[in-house]
Amino acid sequence: MIIDFHTHIFPETLAARTLPWMMSFTGIQYQTAGTGEDLRRSMDKYGVDLCVTLPIVTRPGTMRKINDYAAAQAQKYGFRSFGSVHPDEPDWRSELKRFRELGLCGLKLHHDYQKFFFNTKENYAIIEAAFEEGLPVLVHPGNDPVDTETHRCTTQMIKDALPLLTQGTFIAAHLGGHMALDDAMRDVIGSDIYIDVSMSWIYNPVEACKKAILAHDPDKVLFGTDSPWDDQGSAISVIRSMELPTELEDKIFYRNAARILGIE
Repeated sequence: MIIDFHTHIFPETLAARTLPWMMSFTGIQYQTAGTGEDLRRSMDKYGVDLCVTLPIVTRPGTMRKINDYAAAQAQKYGFRSFGSVHPDEPDWRSELKRFRELGLCGLKLHHDYQKFFFNTKENYAIIEAAFEEGLPVLVHPGNDPVDTETHRCTTQMIKDALPLLTQGTFIAAHLGGHMALDDAMRDVIGSDIYIDVSMSWIYNPVEACKKAILAHDPDKVLFGTDSPWDDQGSAISVIRSMELPTELEDKIFYRNAARILGIE
């Protein structure tokens, strides 16, 4: 079984605009059309049993619409989906409570796109409230090409907040630090939170990624691709090329994710 814990989908018209725009500053060619239908097609092609989709509320006024869409796509295509909230939405607390009603299974925050800092009272309040609702929280730590000057969720910020983050299920994507693996090795790897492996080998040597995986708690490493930005088949091949112990590979591909999602 393979669970891809880090994917993104968009409505068809939005995907047609968003993916080329993002490619213009990331330099990364997208591997699917970015729609739910195309992600489902990729899953069937490469034997991925389940995907977790991760929407982001990038501006106030769109929160309920984005979460409704994520829930509907998950039901239509057999995904699991996180939801998202924005700190400038006055009713973000009630929206978190609505996640269970919608079938959303966690909270995604991307501070660089949402333009607020991780080390703020607003962010801590959101994470604490999500934990109170029993929701896992996944964030994008490290750097991001969308803003190369301002880093709103650094690995040091993650480290400083560990007393809060270990009170629930917290996932630091991209091996704990996107485009900042050395910082992640210092601040995040080996700590008592989850990491996912998505996009890590796009920016780092495979051996460096393997070293980080082996240095972390084997029960807290998740497979992810950041689809449409990485090809699911290629990502599966990279993990298998690392020649990790069979038990660890099984944990990365599905056991750890299944435990978070409550799948037997």
